[in-house]
Amino acid sequence: MGNEPPRWGSAERGLNRDLGRGPGWRAVDERPPVGSPARAAGPGFSRRVTQATVRLKRAGAARPVVVIPARGQVGKGVSAAAAGRTARRVKLPPIWLIANVIVLLVAGLAVFPRLLPVDAASACAWHTVVPGDTLGNLGWKNHTSALALARANDITNPNLIYVGQRLCIPMSPQAHAHGAPAVPAVANPPKLGTARGVSQFIAFVLPYARRAHAQTGWPTSLILAQWGVEHGWHLPSYTGYNFGNCGAIPGEPTIGGLNVPGSPSAFSYARTPEDGLRQYVHVAHLGYYTAVAPAAARSGVDAAARALGRSPWDAGHYTDHGDPGSSLLAVLRVYNLYWYDSH
Repeated sequence: MGNEPPRWGSAERGLNRDLGRGPGWRAVDERPPVGSPARAAGPGFSRRVTQATVRLKRAGAARPVVVIPARGQVGKGVSAAAAGRTARRVKLPPIWLIANVIVLLVAGLAVFPRLLPVDAASACAWHTVVPGDTLGNLGWKNHTSALALARANDITNPNLIYVGQRLCIPMSPQAHAHGAPAVPAVANPPKLGTARGVSQFIAFVLPYARRAHAQTGWPTSLILAQWGVEHGWHLPSYTGYNFGNCGAIPGEPTIGGLNVPGSPSAFSYARTPEDGLRQYVHVAHLGYYTAVAPAAARSGVDAAARALGRSPWDAGHYTDHGDPGSSLLAVLRVYNLYWYDSH
């Protein structure tokens, strides 16, 4: 029995019967020979593609049905089944049509605004400049840039804007203000006072210059000469009452610089003479200027003017022909500002 081959006949016939195979069925190896090229997709693959296409076509042609229930039926002697029969059934357009309409609407909303003529001024959000504003700050707040603001407002110098100017904040690339914003005219003199010309300027700032002298040790005459040179003998100016045209100070209002070599990129803005005095004293006490007061104490006003001319505050306008402080010395002598140190 150990050498007798196994008898699979009855079991094989039962398996074939379960699988629906006839008596003459024989197993055939349909795998391609090793190394032969792959066969193209047969009829089975094409049939599956066709079936998928038909299903998609049927799904696209399907019309969704919306059931609108009848109101006030259930609970008034009418059963839920009867109320369901009286409900309205509304067929919507085919799914493919709804999908195409949605695509066209989205594309139209994206393209249509660009086809319409745009009023450049209507694409602006308007802003009136207040002390401390710069194009850079306004650009950051409005998610744009200083150069974009300058282009929209025809501003040639992005570092120079004026309090009271009405600026266009561009809300689209076509936004434009139609001409540079005019520098606002002051209808009435400021209540804090103005000064035009040397005599008016000195009369106006002298009380503050004396207080600055008391707090810094710098000669009153030198302070008058410095403030006159900084502001051209008139106040208020671009920086308000910032007597020394001090650069930006943390916690103080600021205004953009003038893009002049040696000058700060931003200035402090002084709304009142008291603000200007506070800013001036703060800067005068910085380490850059500690030599001015000792020079005045040792050798007088001219030595203090030369010390100031050698400091970073000079920016090229306290010195002429390479002689530190020579511009300040000329002003001191022409207007005899030394007199105010003793009177």
